[in-house]
Amino acid sequence: IIDIAPNNTPALVQAARVHFFDGNIEKVKEYMLRASLESRDDEIGWELAKMYYQSGDTSQALTTLKDIRKRSPTFEAATRTMARILLETGSWAQLRELLGEAQAQYPDKAEYWTMESSMWQAQGDTARAAHASGRALGLQPNDLGYLRDYLLLLLESGQTDQAQSVAEDYGRRAHAAGLTKAIRARIAAPQDAQQAETLFDEASLTAEGGEMGFIAWQYSVAFGDDRARET
Repeated sequence: IIDIAPNNTPALVQAARVHFFDGNIEKVKEYMLRASLESRDDEIGWELAKMYYQSGDTSQALTTLKDIRKRSPTFEAATRTMARILLETGSWAQLRELLGEAQAQYPDKAEYWTMESSMWQAQGDTARAAHASGRALGLQPNDLGYLRDYLLLLLESGQTDQAQSVAEDYGRRAHAAGLTKAIRARIAAPQDAQQAETLFDEASLTAEGGEMGFIAWQYSVAFGDDRARET
């Protein structure tokens, strides 16, 4: 069908998919580029950008995504993918600018705050990472992953009092009891080992799913690996 109708966008996309499964990335890019130029379809352009990135052509991937964002500012997939590429490649200045725009445009999306947190962590700024993580948690208050990351970053950045306050607040929620008690136990351990042991025991009793691994890790941090192995 491509030989008969070379500008048939669905046929070009289908041909690209066939070559993708064959592992011929250069052909994939060729057909996707032709489809993108022919249709000016944002979805196709986005797929093309991902193909460029997967094949190692980061510059062309970013150029394609920038073009999509300029043409269609509300096509969020392009913004999200561009942010992920900038994060993975350590392009901090560009990422900070893009995240600022995304956070303003999509104020209900926690993902852009978690990306900012990861950006600051990669640069060793745990205080800013904790702040961004807290903003993500504020948008997704029932997400235990966000809560865990925020508490750990607070501790890592030396904000122990804030970690204690957050753990106590979220500890009133049944689904977060195990995680928050483990954090409170870790905080208590240097001053009151008995209280810490009690909190760790309570955390273990209320743990759900994969929380036991996290609780064991916090116990090891609080008391050391040797004591952790003994319990």
